[in-house]
Amino acid sequence: MIHLILFRGLPGSGKTTLANLLLPGARVFSADDYFTDPASGEYKFDGEKTKEAHQDCQRRVRECLERMLKAPQLKRGGGGAGIVAVANTFTQEWELTPYYDMAWDLGSDRVQVHSAVVENRHQGQNIHGVPSEAISKMARRFEISLSPTSERPLVAGDECLVRYKTPALNTLTFPGVDEVLRDMPGWKVESIDSFSITFSVLSQPTYQDDRKIRRRLAELFPEDGPAEPKKTQG
Repeated sequence: MIHLILFRGLPGSGKTTLANLLLPGARVFSADDYFTDPASGEYKFDGEKTKEAHQDCQRRVRECLERMLKAPQLKRGGGGAGIVAVANTFTQEWELTPYYDMAWDLGSDRVQVHSAVVENRHQGQNIHGVPSEAISKMARRFEISLSPTSERPLVAGDECLVRYKTPALNTLTFPGVDEVLRDMPGWKVESIDSFSITFSVLSQPTYQDDRKIRRRLAELFPEDGPAEPKKTQG
């Protein structure tokens, strides 16, 4: 099992410092590495290459995970454990999803993702020259979820039941069905009655698709119970 730990926080909060302090010997990755000269350590940020920097970070993290998973002690059933850390701002949930997708793709029984928010209560200095206005904007849009969830990931073969608390008058025009299916390739309707609709999952959704599907169902069926997996074909 590998533990992938995502350190989140505003510039200057000390994400990389804390990661290195808490996880001595662990690999710590950051999008800032892209702008840092490996020989001199000089940092030269280029705002037009931010996307490339994050893609490079994701690529390097995945390559590291793949190498670690090949180690005898970390192969399935090997019983070993490893740690990889990523220190980026991660102000919004969508910025986390590539790493959750990565873990799902490599196997949720082999890579487990954690996230930790680093606060700047110690007057840490922003060494990369990010303007204070930009940091204020990051703070305002920072997304955080403290509530636990009992939802397990949807997997191919699941049947997903959505209960409709207000009975539909005409099951052939069940509210929202067409809209849902347009956003859910790899799904199909198994059954519809006046109180519920059952979808089957034909292909494995990514973490990002799983979140999108659940949000879309909540939007289209605002009075419904959650999309809950009923069973897995086996």
